[in-house]
Amino acid sequence: MPTAKTGGAKAQFPFVHNDFNRIENNHASQKKWIPVVFCPCDEIFTIEAYGVVLADCAIDGANESWLLWLMAEFKFFCPQCKQHIQCDSSYAGLKINCPSCQREIVVPPMPSVVQPKEPAIQIKTSTLRKAAIIALCVALAAGIVAAPFYIFVGPKKLTFKAYVDGTDIVKLSGGRLWIEHQTWQLPTRMTVNDKKWNPAWNNNVCKPFQLRRAFKPGNPQDIKLTSQRGRGGISILEKPSPANNETLAIKVDDGGFGGADWYEFAVSW
Repeated sequence: MPTAKTGGAKAQFPFVHNDFNRIENNHASQKKWIPVVFCPCDEIFTIEAYGVVLADCAIDGANESWLLWLMAEFKFFCPQCKQHIQCDSSYAGLKINCPSCQREIVVPPMPSVVQPKEPAIQIKTSTLRKAAIIALCVALAAGIVAAPFYIFVGPKKLTFKAYVDGTDIVKLSGGRLWIEHQTWQLPTRMTVNDKKWNPAWNNNVCKPFQLRRAFKPGNPQDIKLTSQRGRGGISILEKPSPANNETLAIKVDDGGFGGADWYEFAVSW
């Protein structure tokens, strides 16, 4: 058993002996191996909890408390807010959020001995799980807040689909879309941005469809028409200008074919 020769002087703490020994203890007629550590005062301290033993030792009248790291946990301080943190050695080298300031830090390698002087925050699996749940809730809340705004504003794109027999002019201006029918039968089974539309007609001009996002292109040259379906022609007849009250006119022409057919296009700006 190691001893410390203090010579009347106060021993220096913490004192960690390199040898960790086990002693045989006969208790209730059963042999049990109990892990212990030897203090420089020849006192034997039994390790009651896995990982850390807190021992009170008195040498030459001193009453020192010290922590001896054995296996499981260690303590360090946050480099941002200086808060002391206690965590499992499996987190060494990983990035975590400080429980105090919430900044991202890297858990340092496990030291051999740490003697904290300030209260430490212990990171448990449940704490990390709660932090993950909170982060997920924040992300979901941000999405919920942004979703109505996105739905209200809508994308800078419009889709149109109709069953056309003849020629029709689809017009967009501001928050309105309407059709000016030219020849043959009125278009039917129409959808605007995948929403069914069955407008009322007055002298071959339909009641306007109200757009969620107003058609106000910054530059008419940025308007792009994409024909997605139709046996005839889909083309821009007129671009927005002050002369036509900033109206885009798109011609859907099925006039050269017998019967009706599906036509579909997309406009982006």
